[in-house]
Amino acid sequence: ARDGAGMVRLIDPVKTLTAVAGELAGRMKDPGSLNLKTNLDSLSLSWEAAEMTIGTPIVGAPTIRLPQWALAQLLYGFQTPTALAAERWIRGSRASLQTLEQMFPIRAHYQYAADHF
Repeated sequence: ARDGAGMVRLIDPVKTLTAVAGELAGRMKDPGSLNLKTNLDSLSLSWEAAEMTIGTPIVGAPTIRLPQWALAQLLYGFQTPTALAAERWIRGSRASLQTLEQMFPIRAHYQYAADHF
């Protein structure tokens, strides 16, 4: 539907997450790491002291599986990880979902008029 929800296409998850790594790390209370596996890429997020490193998957780190469009929804604050997990778009442990909830809160967003269609 034309007005169904935020529509975003994520082309390069590594480059995108690298660009916002400082913001994401600043939201995290405790150090940690998490692997993300999308239909485009597999990567790891590791954070400590408000700094985040994006790299290749870390053996033994919790893994979240999700389509790239769901990651884009999280980045823009359109949906919560819990809501996407309830619809089975995100798969991972309960602890991993709680980590995503902290990392990707719902946020007010603005869309330029030129992007309305």
